[in-house]
Amino acid sequence: MAVNLHKYMQEAHNTPLHVWNRTATAHGVIELAALGATVHPSLQSLVGAVNVLFLMLTNDAAVVQVADDIIAANQSLSQQQQLIVLNASTILPGTSDDVGQKFAAAKIAYAATPVFGRPDAARSKGLVVVFGGAQEVRAQVEEFLKAIGRALLSAGETAAKANVFKLSGNFMIVSLIEQLAEGLYVQRTIRLPLFFKKDFFFLCSTLAEKNGIDRKDFYAFIEAFFPLPSYKAYGEQIAKDTYLPAGFPVQIALKDVGHMRHLAESSQTPLPILDIVWDHLQTANKNGYGQHVRVEKQDYFLKKFFFFTQDWASLATTVRHNAGIESQKP
Repeated sequence: MAVNLHKYMQEAHNTPLHVWNRTATAHGVIELAALGATVHPSLQSLVGAVNVLFLMLTNDAAVVQVADDIIAANQSLSQQQQLIVLNASTILPGTSDDVGQKFAAAKIAYAATPVFGRPDAARSKGLVVVFGGAQEVRAQVEEFLKAIGRALLSAGETAAKANVFKLSGNFMIVSLIEQLAEGLYVQRTIRLPLFFKKDFFFLCSTLAEKNGIDRKDFYAFIEAFFPLPSYKAYGEQIAKDTYLPAGFPVQIALKDVGHMRHLAESSQTPLPILDIVWDHLQTANKNGYGQHVRVEKQDYFLKKFFFFTQDWASLATTVRHNAGIESQKP
């Protein structure tokens, strides 16, 4: 995602992408620096150099903390920047509302811009991007959002609606993984009865609709994202019973599924598939699939060791175990 944005900035504006990460030695930061991006030593330094900030953080607490730090950093400048903050993190709608109110009080524009797609999709500019926020903000940043994705969808002018959109979409994806896990292990082609397919779609679209997303808008996501990329990628992982490296780690998946359950409970939307997914993910995590795994790789005459987390598709190992089929140890 950041690499494509950096390339676009160089081609369209003849300027590098400016980057700051809480972990300066993160692989992505090192890769961007090698491509010519400007890496900042602090958030305050970054805030003083840009007008548009993308956030991609792992959880709600990190988003709240970084939002507070952005506001403080901007207020510390002798001449405050006219900032736009685009939050691509997967967080609760309530958290999005809270940080949005903080930014508004500090006269900083805010929009939620969550993305759908695995790391390979991010590298190939294959993300599906959802925008929630004021249209005047979208007009100013649309070129950057189109630079990282193949589709740009609207969730309306309320930032939190984009977070509803993201959680509803992730519910569809994790339900698909559950469906693949169950279907592959009875060794049959996945052709669900029509009534189940309809119920599956309606459960997902109902969660979105009950939280303010129009069904037609949400169906645009389904058309853009399903079914081929997800069926192929997750189906291959489950069929091979290998979940390294993670496109979407188990620990992050547990956070996201927890958010989906919170959204469903607060809007009184029964999601029985999600309860099954939650149980299977928790079991996979307890069985070690949420931990880092040491992987040895031969590089010419040298042996190199890497530590990877496993993908949320590893929930399939619980399905296998329940069916009396044991998986490879994590």
